[in-house]
Amino acid sequence: MNILLIVESPTKQKTFEKYVAELPDTYTIASSKGHVRDLAIKGSQGFGVDIEQCFQPTYTVIKGKEKLVETLTKQAKKMDKVILATDPDREGESIAWHLADALQLESSKIERIEFYEITKSKILEAIAHPRPLNMDMVQSQEARRILDRIVGFMLSKILTKKVYSPAGGRVQSVALRFVIEREVEVLAFVPQTYYSMNTAITSAKGNLEVEVTSYQGQSLKVTDDKTDPKGFKKIIPLDSKEKVESLLASLPSTVTLTDVSMQKKKRESKAAFRTSTLQQDASSYLKFSPKKTQKIAQELYEGVNVKGEQIGLITYMRTDSDRLSSTFTDEATSYIRSTFGEAYVSSTPKSKTVVLQSQDAHEAIRPTSVDRTPESMEAYLSSDQLKLYRLIFNRSLASLMTAQQYETTTYTFTGGDFTLKASGSVVTFPGFRRAYGMSEETDEPELPQLFKGEAYPLTHKGYEDHQTAGPSRFSEAKLIQELEYQGIGRPSTYAATIDRLKQHHYVSVKGNTLYPNPEAHAAITYLVTYFSDFINARYTSEMELKLDEVKDGEKTRCELLSAFYTHFKEQYDAAGDLPKEDPSMQFYGKCPIDGCDGVIVPRRSKFGVFLGCSNYPTCTYNSNQVPLPWPERVDEDHDEPLPDGEGKVFKPKERPVAEEVGRPCPKCGKPLLKRMAKRTKRPFIGCSGFPKCDYLENITTPSKKDA
Repeated sequence: MNILLIVESPTKQKTFEKYVAELPDTYTIASSKGHVRDLAIKGSQGFGVDIEQCFQPTYTVIKGKEKLVETLTKQAKKMDKVILATDPDREGESIAWHLADALQLESSKIERIEFYEITKSKILEAIAHPRPLNMDMVQSQEARRILDRIVGFMLSKILTKKVYSPAGGRVQSVALRFVIEREVEVLAFVPQTYYSMNTAITSAKGNLEVEVTSYQGQSLKVTDDKTDPKGFKKIIPLDSKEKVESLLASLPSTVTLTDVSMQKKKRESKAAFRTSTLQQDASSYLKFSPKKTQKIAQELYEGVNVKGEQIGLITYMRTDSDRLSSTFTDEATSYIRSTFGEAYVSSTPKSKTVVLQSQDAHEAIRPTSVDRTPESMEAYLSSDQLKLYRLIFNRSLASLMTAQQYETTTYTFTGGDFTLKASGSVVTFPGFRRAYGMSEETDEPELPQLFKGEAYPLTHKGYEDHQTAGPSRFSEAKLIQELEYQGIGRPSTYAATIDRLKQHHYVSVKGNTLYPNPEAHAAITYLVTYFSDFINARYTSEMELKLDEVKDGEKTRCELLSAFYTHFKEQYDAAGDLPKEDPSMQFYGKCPIDGCDGVIVPRRSKFGVFLGCSNYPTCTYNSNQVPLPWPERVDEDHDEPLPDGEGKVFKPKERPVAEEVGRPCPKCGKPLLKRMAKRTKRPFIGCSGFPKCDYLENITTPSKKDA
């Protein structure tokens, strides 16, 4: 039997060719290179969707994929069977259906297989157990796609027109709202000043820092103010320099050790990685962006060349589950037992999923085999691949290991009306930390041996001033954590959503922190004012539940989209303007032209972005600068153009660079620039101070006759 098996990537194609070589049938392995079709950009508002006909979509082959589809169609006609081996999620199911439809496959020839790790045994097992296409999953994914298209196009159009902001989206805008609301909290926070006393005693074993914890039975520790719902306001005993200096003067010269308490504690390991936790840890420990993490994880999943064989090193990297299969658990437990000993084997699963509406469709991200240790794979991986693989490998093992055990000792000293304390810990059993190569570390130092009832001199008396910490801005990892906690988006969209915020210049990344730009404040102010029913966490989370209902066959795509569109269109038609005096509309300041009441906003030309007046074309002021790159406007989950304020799809052209000619303007003294006239395309020399200075010179070019 002749069989065509279609995967999504050329890397998988090479892997599958080796795996099926031993099978009795004749296999031809081909790659679709991802999506082959998408919604057309035509029809009403460019949606590619006929709203009147129950949101009937119109699909078109993606530009550049025409020859590929033609080739696959010819191959499929010659085959007895076509196996669709795309990724095991809704998007993968949708890609499989699009392939079947675009290649005009007969239903009797189609088989669908799914697998969660690219290893020979799992692939052959999947081929032996094919299933039909799951059309409920397809309908759910297509509903999401249509939903994103409508919301993305309509919000982007109105935001561009009303507040000069570049784009909006169903998930992207909610993520941006989180960033803006956190920024408001950060800016509104007023820190409180407090003081602490730092002292030290001297013993035969050396110096020991001790904390002054109470005076005359009253605690000197900073505690939470229960009246503050955010938890940032504190009750501060030592709130002035005078108080702390007075207490320091009252401290005795010696203190007595009156109590020694010991407490045994445990530190449990964390569950194996899911998409969001992998991105968070890779950000924290490896300084990888979510986009980079997903790219490297994809490479590890699709496989690397190990001794001439392409082998997938990890399971599917888009998952909201932290469960581990019994097969892997048995294999890993045996490895832990033989490597570290029986005492390190945990009998309690560490699955701790707390994700709202988690689909829990498949396993956590784990190595496909514990025999492929990071050390044994080092020769076959790049530096970044090895770092991420080691992170995944160690976390998977640790999740099946026993807790770290340690013993905390607390010394309590008294002297006059004061109580002082010092704490330290000693690891008694490393537990899961052996998987990370760590065994002795704790959060507290080990204490010297002191004896109850003995007096010790206070050799140091000082104080420090501090300020209470307020809310912190989001990092990329923390924003992903918030999206997951709120049940917004899915594992495949986290990195893409944040990437879109950066591409649209809604946020800037400084260090590891996201800072919202002026356009972001304007966009969210507008959306919260006129689209509050849609741009909020609760609605977006509930929409995920409704999409799940379509997946489960409990609701049709048409029912979901009809209910959404009716209400959304009402709010869209009623949306007005923000007043110019609104603080969020100030953007980059007021227009400097006398008599103009406009504000400076990012404006777009065919060459990109510049800062200009919001009253254009009445006021033509612009800064003559291109302060930031302006990529092609694309929606949050799909690399496709978005319409501008007039509904036209915009794609910037490469702008000629203005060259300095090396002499000043004779009129105002600013540098002269060589430029190109927009209409005639002829070069000329003009002042860099335009439009305030209108000096220009023509450049004489030789005629064809002279040449």
